[in-house]
Amino acid sequence: MHVDHLLIQIAAVLLVSLLLRPVVRWFGQPSVIAEILAGIALGPSLLGLVSPWTMHLLFPSSSMEQLGTVAQLGLVFFMFLVGVESDPRLLQGRTRAAVAISGAGIAVPLVAGVSVALFLPQSLAGPDAQIHSFALFLGVSMSVTAFPVLARILTERRLVRTPVGAIALAAAAVDDVAAWSMLALVVGIASASGVGAALTTIGLALLYAVVIWFGARPLLRRLGPREGHEVSIELMTAAILLVVVSALITEKIGIHALFGGFLIGAAMPRQGGLSSALAEKMEDYVTIVLLPLFFAYSGLRTEIGLIHGASDWALTLLLLVVATVGKFGGSGLAARLTGMGSRESAAVGILMNTRGLMEIIVLNVGLDLGVISERLFAMMVVVALVTTWMTTPILRRVYAPDLARELVPTPATAGLPHPAPAGILLCVADPRTATPLVWLATALTRGTGELVWVVHLRPVERPHEYLRQDTDRSEPLQAVERTARLSGLRYETLEFSSAEPEKDLVRLAAMKNARMVVLGTHRSTFGTESLRGVTGALLRGCEAVVAILLDRGLARIESIGLDANGEHGATVVELGQQLRRGGAEVVDPASSQAADLKIRGFAPDVKLPANPETSLLLVRGARRPADAGQDAGARTIVGEAG
Repeated sequence: MHVDHLLIQIAAVLLVSLLLRPVVRWFGQPSVIAEILAGIALGPSLLGLVSPWTMHLLFPSSSMEQLGTVAQLGLVFFMFLVGVESDPRLLQGRTRAAVAISGAGIAVPLVAGVSVALFLPQSLAGPDAQIHSFALFLGVSMSVTAFPVLARILTERRLVRTPVGAIALAAAAVDDVAAWSMLALVVGIASASGVGAALTTIGLALLYAVVIWFGARPLLRRLGPREGHEVSIELMTAAILLVVVSALITEKIGIHALFGGFLIGAAMPRQGGLSSALAEKMEDYVTIVLLPLFFAYSGLRTEIGLIHGASDWALTLLLLVVATVGKFGGSGLAARLTGMGSRESAAVGILMNTRGLMEIIVLNVGLDLGVISERLFAMMVVVALVTTWMTTPILRRVYAPDLARELVPTPATAGLPHPAPAGILLCVADPRTATPLVWLATALTRGTGELVWVVHLRPVERPHEYLRQDTDRSEPLQAVERTARLSGLRYETLEFSSAEPEKDLVRLAAMKNARMVVLGTHRSTFGTESLRGVTGALLRGCEAVVAILLDRGLARIESIGLDANGEHGATVVELGQQLRRGGAEVVDPASSQAADLKIRGFAPDVKLPANPETSLLLVRGARRPADAGQDAGARTIVGEAG
């Protein structure tokens, strides 16, 4: 196959995926559904029916081997990312529940799948498959959970930091490790020529896993960068080399190259930034380019037309019911027995039933080994699509928690009673603005006893981020803690991943009954652009005063300047009084003395030029009765520390 032909194939796959992505998002589905559908659409199930000539021109049979090689390479690196994401820290405080839910969620569908395989027609097995290999493969394919897809659904539904989301993520992480370990054993049995060869393959696989976990893992921890140091290009090259070598070793052992990538990913140290740096560098290319090629390769092997007649569709429905009941029933029942409520247990069962790309990976392995037939492959692809597609709509009906009431506490708030309504909601997105924001909040609450909620919401742009942001203490919050120790600020923290930070901030401000929301920026100018995004959402939906601080090195606030003659004068004066009670001196505007903080009003429909003399810009003031004549309209404060 020529390079230009491969490039055309890549372009076709990416184009169809791009076109389908907004369609599936409109239905509330994760983007991986679009990629799976794109592969099926380009294969014999759709394009092959509409225009067989076009399909064979685009994907000639002579190109399948090379396309498969590229797809397998992408699969190896994707499984490395899956291993990296299987973070043991997810189990902290929830090991018992996670292991119980994962164990039941694997055992019940595994037994159900093996049992139903014994009664399926022999024609659904591969031509040379032994019945035990066929049954085990079907059981494993029904027992997997698509960890990355599940995490994405949790993030988009804003459930990552709820009890249900935390338990589901931890159980899915355990499920991943257990399911892939079982699949490695099944592959060893299926690919071996006899009992002795099978035992040899399994023994070598276990020995290699022990070497990686107890030999390579400690070595990687020592070779990794220290906290606060950047990951060098040499270290990243060495890590990628390890992935390739590990994949080669597991391929030679006889348990497929993808397990080598997964093992190295799981063994990567979580400290020092190596894992997150590798994920960040590799993830876009792997998930945007290589993984869709794997789906295209799978789609070319999926011929829905092979499922013909009522009997075949009845068998497909049977497999769907067995897979769903086994996974949902096993996981949900285990969750109930660990003390979760009925709605929460049902939600966990629904989430664990998400299979998606993981089941398709298992099916491809089985098809490559000749354990399952192309007809059963097509049936199980339908099962994988349906179980993933139905997760979001059913979850939306069964479990729609109140975000602010059901959040899992961060380490700073764990075990503390629910506090009184906050006076100020401090939104910190950048460590550079954390220090001036803390000093401003300290000055505004000094002597009042008001509680400040420090909130850090990270928008999720990459699949690996939902893990890192919910297991690591972020740099902005670390900066807040350092400054708060000096300023004496009374505060608590809340940090979680958010697919829609604008909406979440509005909801949190309402639930906490905050009188003021304070944001920060290190930019030196404002324009109409500053009132979009988070700020614009707060302007439209927040009932509190919203303050945006433009940082220019603010530390302690000892003097303030007020401009009460413009927009929102009453709120400017009110803020000045609060700061005076905190010990700040009001500087006369005519004085030559420079104020630490300068406050003025600002109308949101007026573009504001750069103004180095202005420190705090009031874009929307406090709600007042209509007869007060002041600040009856919009109410945001934009501030610049000078």
